[in-house]
Amino acid sequence: MINIKEAFIYIWYDAYNKMYYLGKHKGTPDDSYTHSSTIWESFTKDTIPEGVTRRILAYGTDEEMCILENKLLVNRKERCWDRYYNESLGDPRYVDTSGENNWKWKGGISLGDNRKNYFENDYDERKKLCKELIKQGLSYYEIKEKHKRALIGYPYALIPQEIRDIKNAKAADRYENKRECYCRKDTCDYCFPLKQTPEERKQREAKSSKIRNEKDKLDPIKDAHKKKVAKIWEMNNKEKRRAQKKVRKAEKEKEKGGEGTLDAFFG
Repeated sequence: MINIKEAFIYIWYDAYNKMYYLGKHKGTPDDSYTHSSTIWESFTKDTIPEGVTRRILAYGTDEEMCILENKLLVNRKERCWDRYYNESLGDPRYVDTSGENNWKWKGGISLGDNRKNYFENDYDERKKLCKELIKQGLSYYEIKEKHKRALIGYPYALIPQEIRDIKNAKAADRYENKRECYCRKDTCDYCFPLKQTPEERKQREAKSSKIRNEKDKLDPIKDAHKKKVAKIWEMNNKEKRRAQKKVRKAEKEKEKGGEGTLDAFFG
């Protein structure tokens, strides 16, 4: 029987914070991929933080690894989910699609055939809220600052002229400078026509990140999520005094080899 190694299951261990991240990747352990967590800090193969190590748990086809990833994450969620950076249970094509495990879970609202009604109702509620805020005497800028989601229903005729000018200028710029590609890859001549250096790209991304953070502060949902993440980091950083010991332990584990075992997950 042919042993297919199309994809693999990996687990990172962050000794400094005593946290794990388990995932699946279609490729090889030697390629440039590290992880896709939105909570854990991102890094490359050349910038792996001190005390962070990886083990390969299994190899197989992409479908087999997707199914196994979900099985392992479900097991971890039942036992010690607070020690993992993971937020989802894996590839939505293979996870359990019932209840809270559904990647489309909206706090008890099952979309499916109701998807259209869900978004239509949400749109109507935002328009209704906007009308109520206007009746209360709130200006365009006050609504934008305190109830940004309601702006979708703000009458165009009441929008301040300076805002209209900005919108029109952006629309004209998009039309006049249409790109043939939006892949956003470093190798694309259309997305990166200036051939930016890594340092220039890093500065551009930092600037974009700062702008996003400022916008997120006005969004209660995103702001609450960021505060939750910050709280997790604050709790983890309380173990700094034990960090060196954990780093030494992680280095010893690394010397033993990079291959892991699945027995620990089901034992």
